[in-house]
Formats: sequence, C-alpha cells, structure tokens
Amino acid sequence: MKSLYDKNLRYTPEAFKIDEEAYPTVKAIFDRWIEQGYSPREISHILQACVVDYELYSVLDFRDDPIESP
Repeated sequence: MKSLYDKNLRYTPEAFKIDEEAYPTVKAIFDRWIEQGYSPREISHILQACVVDYELYSVLDFRDDPIESP
C-alpha cells in the first residue's frame, strides 16, 4: 500500500492534494452549520467520527457503505 508520508514523515505531494481537495468541502459544512448557530467543536467531533467510521470500514474491508447500511 502506498504512503502519503515520505521517509521523514512529511506529507507527499499527493497528501497535499488530498488536503486541498478536502478543505473546501469541510469548510462548506462548517460554515453552513455554524451559520445555523451550532458549535464548531461539536461539528468537528461529528466529522471526525465520520472519517474514523470510513477508515474502520475500509481497514476491515467491509463492502457496504456504513452510511447506506441499515
């Protein structure tokens, strides 16, 4: 499996591309919910939990999307 870190544990160019791709999406979610009066910390916790869920499902090689599954 490829790594997004180099031998000195710094981001590779691909890691920076992921960061650049994710930033506007995450910012849009934050902005929308903060505008409605919700806590940035709570929004962050929910988004982190989503990322962890997807990570676990991919590591465990589950075939079903955790959000789509009943």
